[in-house]
Amino acid sequence: MGSVNKKFGFYGTVNNEFDDETTERIWNLMMTKLKEMYPNKSEDELVEFLDSRVGRHFADDLLSDPQGITMGVLMLKIAMLNKLKMAPWWGYYNDITPAVAVLDKKVLFKAAIKHEMRKKEIKELVATVVGCGLDKVWQTPEMWLESEYTTAQEMHLMWGYIQDILNKRTKHGHSRNTRKETGSC
Repeated sequence: MGSVNKKFGFYGTVNNEFDDETTERIWNLMMTKLKEMYPNKSEDELVEFLDSRVGRHFADDLLSDPQGITMGVLMLKIAMLNKLKMAPWWGYYNDITPAVAVLDKKVLFKAAIKHEMRKKEIKELVATVVGCGLDKVWQTPEMWLESEYTTAQEMHLMWGYIQDILNKRTKHGHSRNTRKETGSC
């Protein structure tokens, strides 16, 4: 293993907050975690990453906490690291801008509406709004929901109608589980 940068980089930044013994423990945990996540990288590559300016910024990020940082909290943050959380740091280190994950709102709304349609009242609302049975396009709310022609914007509007119904129920003192609690229809 190459020499560790004890003045700067990850180690030096952590050592500004903690004593040498604690810093060693944190360093060893960080190396263990990185070896788990990146078994294809050599120990020298991992040390080089942590010794870099990116390693210093990474340590700053882990050390930032409005309530102050303790060894336990820092070690917990390190233990919770995964490849998804590390991807931007490796990208920064390699001068690569990581791809931005695009949230597919259609999938999100579809899942949320499908979940709420388990309630008869909501399923009937969707059927009424879509006009199920009145024409030959949408026979059921599920048919509308599963169609490739249904847009994210339409689903967003439907989600708004559903939220209005749910909010009206809670404003009038009813919980969302009223039917289950009272046993009424």
